[in-house]
Amino acid sequence: MIPNIVKGRGITGSLAYVMGQGNDENGKRIELVPGETSRAEILGAQNIGFEIESADDLDLARRMMEWNGKEENQASKWRKCEKDCLHASLSWEPGQNPTRDEMTAAAQGFLKSLGMETAQAIFVAHDDTAHKHLHIIASRIDPATGKTFSQADDFTKAQSWSLYYEREHGQIPQNEARRNLHKIVDAIEARDGAGVVEALTERVPTFTARELDKALSYGQLSKDERATWRDEILASNNVIGLRETADSPVTRYTTREALAAEMALQRNTRALAEDKSHGRHGAGDRRARQGARVGRA
Repeated sequence: MIPNIVKGRGITGSLAYVMGQGNDENGKRIELVPGETSRAEILGAQNIGFEIESADDLDLARRMMEWNGKEENQASKWRKCEKDCLHASLSWEPGQNPTRDEMTAAAQGFLKSLGMETAQAIFVAHDDTAHKHLHIIASRIDPATGKTFSQADDFTKAQSWSLYYEREHGQIPQNEARRNLHKIVDAIEARDGAGVVEALTERVPTFTARELDKALSYGQLSKDERATWRDEILASNNVIGLRETADSPVTRYTTREALAAEMALQRNTRALAEDKSHGRHGAGDRRARQGARVGRA
């Protein structure tokens, strides 16, 4: 399950895109010809107040969501929300075939993870790719309060939700990067700080405190728990702080194992550069030149 989030101005444009047939390689809108079926299938909606069963229903829902997003209808006394539309997509991997109900439940669970369970939203599935995916068009204005839904850490929240969704549904990702994220979640659930750092340094040997904090945020920890554990991990004997100079502050971290591997690589590289046993030099080089001349004669 791979989530993607885009925020923009206006519900109308986003709905026109997801209900349309997309664009061709030249950027022109693709139009249906007689006999073709649309790639778009309306799965349902939430907090609209009625079922969307026709084009008229969809248009009414669109106008309701646009109305809530108008600046004069927003409750904030200060800065109004300009990007009032959240357009998200959820993509399953090839071979995973969720039902309509499962896709709708996933869309609702996704919005809930962002604190948007009361948001007005429309769910549309597309069948024009090898993998199942759906689009969520939601108003970022709470219809009950007129205030903007918080967007704090929403990309991280979405990633965390998708990882736990895969785990709950027994979906093993094919993507190596996502497999590594699951290793991090495994270590978090086991409260294995060394395991978190090992997974974090699997592809890149160093990391920052911020990158560690982001990794820990994929687990279901409170903000205080995350901060306390992050500090404990950075203070552990296996983690080494790195500085640009002896007097500079620590900017990155690594592990003793990663540092030892880097130092061994440097030693091997230096030894190989100094090794002349396989080069062309000395008596061997002279004999080779002499043999070449004899051959030409």
